[in-house]
Amino acid sequence: MRKAKALLFTGLLAWQLTGCVSTGGKEDIDREKAAESYVNLGIAYLRQGDIENARAKLERALKYDSGSARALSVLALTYHQDGEVELAEKYFRKALWEDRSNAETNNNYAAFLYDIERYQEAAEYFQKAANNTDYTERSRSFENLGLTQLKLKDKEGAEASFRRALRLNKELSRSHLELSNLLYEQSNYSEAREHYKAFTQLASQDARSLLIGIQIAKAFNDNDRMASYGLQLRKMYPGSSELKQYQGMMANEKP
Repeated sequence: MRKAKALLFTGLLAWQLTGCVSTGGKEDIDREKAAESYVNLGIAYLRQGDIENARAKLERALKYDSGSARALSVLALTYHQDGEVELAEKYFRKALWEDRSNAETNNNYAAFLYDIERYQEAAEYFQKAANNTDYTERSRSFENLGLTQLKLKDKEGAEASFRRALRLNKELSRSHLELSNLLYEQSNYSEAREHYKAFTQLASQDARSLLIGIQIAKAFNDNDRMASYGLQLRKMYPGSSELKQYQGMMANEKP
């Protein structure tokens, strides 16, 4: 099974464990409460990585409330984690049929589409989630949209999405890094450096981020920083494509 890109799933396992609100009769309230309780149990098992028990509880929830968009959404996540693509999409679509305005479901369906490389569709659903001004994870949806736009070669759109994400939440390290790289490509080195600095204060380095740091340092003739990042790249990521790029860059600098 291909590994899911977990960073894209806002609230993947952060669904609130809440009760339900109903204006129906006592029987309806009892059934909704029972369904909600089983959804909460399913989420708890999913958080522990116990997909089988999570799925059993969610299916039980649907027996009490077959139209529970929340149960359908979480059930879709269990199938996605288990590599069952067709079943995951089936339940995501059922959840959206029940509640098309649910930003969490829109975002996570988009993340699922991203994972199976249906990027154009993913962008549409990330946009729907991001447009919901009541969504508490709206900044993550803008970040996700930006990442998807990069896959679609829409750098202008990606830059706008990362900027929107950071206006909502300045602590999104991935948005800082991607925006830094886009600005470097535009030769906007000063702003690229500012966003790269923000990234380093929020997240650990990997091979790609070190290479971006080297490129920005080179633009400022900051040889000490270039050497420092280059040393980290050699020690931490030997044999990486980023190290080869760095070595090629240094070879071209030799007289």
